[in-house]
Amino acid sequence: MFGVYVLIDDKNILDAQKVFVSMALINILKTPLSQLPFAMSTTMQAIVSLRRLGKFLCQDELKPDDVNREPYSPGENTHTHTYN
Repeated sequence: MFGVYVLIDDKNILDAQKVFVSMALINILKTPLSQLPFAMSTTMQAIVSLRRLGKFLCQDELKPDDVNREPYSPGENTHTHTYN
């Protein structure tokens, strides 16, 4: 990295100040750049979820006559699972 800086132009002189400032900036940016793929993936998942929610919420509502409601009786056993 520093070799490219020096070889690009003869006016570019590498001194301690430029090296330390560059290394400090690289260390500061290391953590955010390592989390960038995760953030992009999470953002895309959120966009897909919001589109699905938008489609769901924009659908027409059911008419009350289209739904069959059976009376509830608390004495009936509605569970069909048996545990051994």
